[in-house]
Amino acid sequence: TAAAYNLGQTLALRGHTCVNGAGASGCMEYMNRGAHDNNGHIVGVIHEKFVVDGSDCLEGANSVFGKGNRMLLVAKGNDLQERKRLLVEGA
Repeated sequence: TAAAYNLGQTLALRGHTCVNGAGASGCMEYMNRGAHDNNGHIVGVIHEKFVVDGSDCLEGANSVFGKGNRMLLVAKGNDLQERKRLLVEGA
């Protein structure tokens, strides 16, 4: 987890965008925190399958996506191919 935080921090300090699956736990959580704590730009891509009907899409994503220089994209489709496409385009 320290390595993930350091990666997010490095991306932010070098002016890169941190693009990932918007996870609220594990490596994505710490990478997002590292970028967030250093005012980095973060793009998260979550699939609509992980959004509970009628809820705010932020519910399934890391809390950093509710503020600042962050963008959360919601992919659609019957599988995860659209999500993968959005991740690659954002990279």
